[in-house]
Amino acid sequence: MRLFKSVYLVVVVACVLQAGMVYAAPVHGPIAKVVKTRADNSNIGIVYLSENICDNISVPCGCISDNHRNMIAVDLETTGGKAMMSIALAAQVSGKKLEVVFYNECKVIDTVAEAAYVSLVD
Repeated sequence: MRLFKSVYLVVVVACVLQAGMVYAAPVHGPIAKVVKTRADNSNIGIVYLSENICDNISVPCGCISDNHRNMIAVDLETTGGKAMMSIALAAQVSGKKLEVVFYNECKVIDTVAEAAYVSLVD
């Protein structure tokens, strides 16, 4: 019984550690103007920003390539991705700024940060 509890504890700890590695915490990026937006037939949207998203953050920009640090990607196959693109378009048209929070992962496009959420600000 004691061996079973030890093995169980090791499995639980391994699962928690694995979950922590799979789901990265969102990183607060800049409040920036939307320079350009793009969507393509593969249901990927890209929001181009006036600021580098890697400036003034406390973690390294791992997978984000140097020439893609002014953009975020959104998955337009999801409801959340469509909503984020709508907010980005509203910011672009109105001239307001966008608060960007992103995952320091590149799941949508392998060299562009994935948007966690965006907010329209004055």
